[in-house]
Amino acid sequence: MANTASFRRHQVYLRFTPLRGRPRDRTGTSRSCYVGCVCQWYRTRRRAGVADVVMSSSSDVQRTFERAVAEHRAGRLSQADQLYGEVLQREPRHEQAAFLFAAIALEAGRLAEAVKALNGLAERCPQNAVYWTNLGEALRRQGDLEPAANALSRAVALRPDLAHAHFNLGLVLQQLGEAGLSLQAFERAAELPGSPVALQRALKNVLEPTTTLGLHQRSL
Repeated sequence: MANTASFRRHQVYLRFTPLRGRPRDRTGTSRSCYVGCVCQWYRTRRRAGVADVVMSSSSDVQRTFERAVAEHRAGRLSQADQLYGEVLQREPRHEQAAFLFAAIALEAGRLAEAVKALNGLAERCPQNAVYWTNLGEALRRQGDLEPAANALSRAVALRPDLAHAHFNLGLVLQQLGEAGLSLQAFERAAELPGSPVALQRALKNVLEPTTTLGLHQRSL
């Protein structure tokens, strides 16, 4: 089986521009800095005719959220993080603020905070595959592999076209020692059209050694 350190390139659905630098996960392995410029969550809402920002009934909460979005877009993540937190203190069920707060927490390695926020979103919106995808990745990074596999399995059942969910599921299954199922998940991710370049590179790193191993196993 390939060394997991050679292809640990996780995909997380975010709306904003890539983070600067090369953050590291708990094992010290460099993680991919790729962040989708427009998350599938946001595009789906736009196609459905949902407004760019769901306005809060409280104008001050709305203004705080808009400031947070502006800071996030500008790459000032610390300020955005603080402002999202202020929104959630006033309006705990604010869906957009919770999602973007969790995204920053996940990239910053504050895994417990990310899991808590994403758990809440997945419970309130159980048909949203992107929430399950990010929850699965947060759980995986936290080392909770079985719950991560369950969350990612839920994501691919809801949205079989989400390449990132299949890829992250493959990583979890590999860590659980399920080589055959892991290979199937990676292959499914590779088959899906429109995958970002960063994901295609990660898949190439995974599939070349894993496929060779699979062929060798079948020849025995």
